[in-house]
Parts: sequence; structure tokens; C-alpha cells
Amino acid sequence: MKIGIDARMIKATGIGRYTFNLVENLAKLDQENEYFIMLKKSEFESFKMPGSNFKKVLADFHWYGLVEQIKFPKLLDSLNLDLMHFPHFNVPILYKGKFIVTIHDLTLHRHKTNRASTKSFLTYNLKHLVYKMIIKNAVKKSFKIITPSKFTKEEIANNFKIPKEKIVVTYEGGPSSKLSIIPEDDKILEKFNLKQPFLLYVGNAYPHKNLENLVYSLKFLSGNISLALVGKIDEFSERIKKIVQNLNFKERVVFTDFVVDRQLYYLYKKAALYVFPSFSEGFGLPPLEAMSQGVPVASSNYSCLPEILGDSALYFDPKSPKDIAEKINMILTNERLKKSFMEKGLEQIKKYSWEKMAKETLNVYKEVLIGKN
Repeated sequence: MKIGIDARMIKATGIGRYTFNLVENLAKLDQENEYFIMLKKSEFESFKMPGSNFKKVLADFHWYGLVEQIKFPKLLDSLNLDLMHFPHFNVPILYKGKFIVTIHDLTLHRHKTNRASTKSFLTYNLKHLVYKMIIKNAVKKSFKIITPSKFTKEEIANNFKIPKEKIVVTYEGGPSSKLSIIPEDDKILEKFNLKQPFLLYVGNAYPHKNLENLVYSLKFLSGNISLALVGKIDEFSERIKKIVQNLNFKERVVFTDFVVDRQLYYLYKKAALYVFPSFSEGFGLPPLEAMSQGVPVASSNYSCLPEILGDSALYFDPKSPKDIAEKINMILTNERLKKSFMEKGLEQIKKYSWEKMAKETLNVYKEVLIGKN
């Protein structure tokens, strides 16, 4: 059978890691089906196919654009695929082939990003309307929907009024074991002007990530603890920078911009505590990455996070900066509690495996393909 996988976003953060690990592990599990991996020009030469039954296909169409909607379906039709897997909701409306889609979360349904967007109000709302059309098309026309948590499965079923049997939960994997053997480098802390102890957050600064309340929580913490915000600097993080300036916290909050994995895992290792204040997540890989480095985690009690993190994190109300600070203080001032969460975290990450995720995804492929015959 001929199976296509849209890997145009393989360099994106969450979706890219999901797609990369899916392709890598499918190669270990399946030598029978023929796979066609769709890549943009920027990754086409550098990406190495993991198996002889995997072939690269140049699909240099930027996501969320008109060209994607018109030209991508024509390319897919020319391949005569038996099944196409879109690891993101941006399925071309004109595509008529059999496909499954992975929907990681419904964040854009519940949390608009126009508060920090540089686009005009009219342009933003037009794009949001198009988003709703595209995701509705993906949900209705797909043969199966894959999602990384039971929470998101319930959201999809309720929002789009579809049977839950159509949705399959495949938990994502944990951190890569290769990243746990990265050598230490004290110069990394110097580079970012970071002094211990420090709190750590990894991810973007979109409004639903709730970094505003995390910064406000510093008002209730002692002055010797700083906060490292690791993520690409953009218009969203610039908005947080203004809040930091208004609170006179420039000496306590460090914006690292994008960091490579070697730097990221050293920051994890040296952090006193990882804090995850998000209002909405589909899975939540960063706190699991922190746990893999023996770092305790304080997390929002919203969306799927209690489902994914279990009893290995101390939860707070993300709408309350004071509660965020109280839970941070509880861990930082109680060595016994801190050690307990470190141990629980190391056990929690054992529940997640990229190979298991790929195996369950392959079972979805087989189920849909058998149905075709």
C-alpha cells in the first residue's frame, strides 16, 4: 500500500517533533508499505530517509496559504496514494483522497491570539474564519482522527458533534534518551546571564501559554529567584517583555530566544523548578522533558495536563499569580517534597514512548486500509 505523510512542518517545534518521531519509528516497524514523505525545499536535501521503502517528495507549498490549497491536492493525486496522513489540521479542502488527520489540540478554538498579533483586526478575523473552515473540513472528511490526549478527544467530539469512535488517542513519546547524555557546559549560564536558582519555562509566548500571570507571580516570590523564558523572540514575547519592564523585573526575567538542544537540556538540568502555566495544551512535552532531567514540575491544572502529568507535578490555578507563587514556594522550600516530585517525574516519563505511538498509528493505517478493501 502507498501511504503519504505530510512532513512540511518537520522543523516546527511540537508538530515537527511529532512528525519526525513518527517517520523514524514507522521505519522500524513497517517494511511492507511504501511511504511518501512530503517535504519543503528547505528540508528536502538534509532529511535522510530512514528506510528503503521511504521516498521523499518535494512539496514546497507553505502551510496556511492559497498555493497549498490549490497545488498540494494535485501533487497528492499524482502519487495515487491509498492513504494520506496529515499530522496537522491544515488539510487542503480540494483534496478528495482517503486521509487521516492528527489534531493536537483545539487551542485556536478557545484562545484567540489577536491580542498580541501584528495583523489588523479584520485580517486576523478573516484568517480565523478560514482556520475554522479548514479544521471543520479535516474533521468531517477524515476517515480517522488521531489526538494525543483523552481531553482533546472529548473536545473534538463535543465541538464538531462527531462520534467518539472516529477519534483515536495515541499518547506522544517522552524526551529522547540521546539528549540525557549531553555534556555539561557552565558557559551556557554565562551566555544568558543566568544565576542559580532560577525557574524555567520552555515554549512560545502565545497568550494561551499564560506567561503574563507567570511573570506577575514573581511579585509574591523572594527577590533571589529569577525566571528563564526559553523560546523564540517574536511579537508575542515582546509583549511579555513590556510587562516585565513595567514591573521593574528586568533583572529577574531572562529571555533566551531560540536555543539548540544542547543548550536546552543544560538549562533543564540547572533549573530549580520547571513551571508550566498554560491554559490549553494537547499533550505537554516540555514538563516531561524537565522530569527526565530530574527537575520537579509545578503545572497549571487546566486542559490535559493532569491527565498527562498525573501525580508527578504540583498543580496550581493558572489564573491566580498568587497561587502560582504559593505552589512554587512549596516545592522550593521543602526538600522532601521537592525530592518526591523529582522521583515521581522520573517514573512518569516511562509511560510514554514514540515507538508505542508509531505502533498505534500504524494500527490506524491498517484499520483504514482494510476498510478500503
